[in-house]
Amino acid sequence: MKSHRIIPFLFLLLSLAGVYFSVQMTRYHYQNPKHIQNLLRHYPFLSRWISAPTEKGTPIFDENGTTSPYSSFAILGVGCNISALLSCQKVDESAYSELFNVGVAVYGVVGYTWLFLLAFLQIFLRAFRSLFAVVNLASSALGFAFTVYLTYIEIFLIEVLCPHCLISAGIITSYFVLSIPYFLSQRR
Repeated sequence: MKSHRIIPFLFLLLSLAGVYFSVQMTRYHYQNPKHIQNLLRHYPFLSRWISAPTEKGTPIFDENGTTSPYSSFAILGVGCNISALLSCQKVDESAYSELFNVGVAVYGVVGYTWLFLLAFLQIFLRAFRSLFAVVNLASSALGFAFTVYLTYIEIFLIEVLCPHCLISAGIITSYFVLSIPYFLSQRR
């Protein structure tokens, strides 16, 4: 089978993995009542679907009886708070965890869902493959640029790396790298 037929299936798998990681990171971001309150304060129309936390908050207890959602948070066996330099909690509690008052992981969910849709369409709508290849390359380049920006923030401003963010960065980097030869193969 030719590589231009295999790559869209790899896009599908990578985007699904990205959606999974982004949904999990979004879920844990919004377990913090402070983040929900901030979201509802800036986007009150969301209160139709999201309830505001009580005065006591909405603590999430893990099996150790602690209230931090990060103490036992692991995706596919990858822990979140590994050391002082590898900590999802420190990154998530920073001012950079939200963009326009929305958790950064939400943008990941939207972006990876868009890439999944593009991959799906590339597989089944062969007549438009060259158009999808262009949109796919542009979309993955945008996602890659956003990831480079976020990783820069983690390294140089927060000075802590989030293990799950690094996995997501690996996913979008792989997607972007694969989109280049796929784009070139569709131009012929």
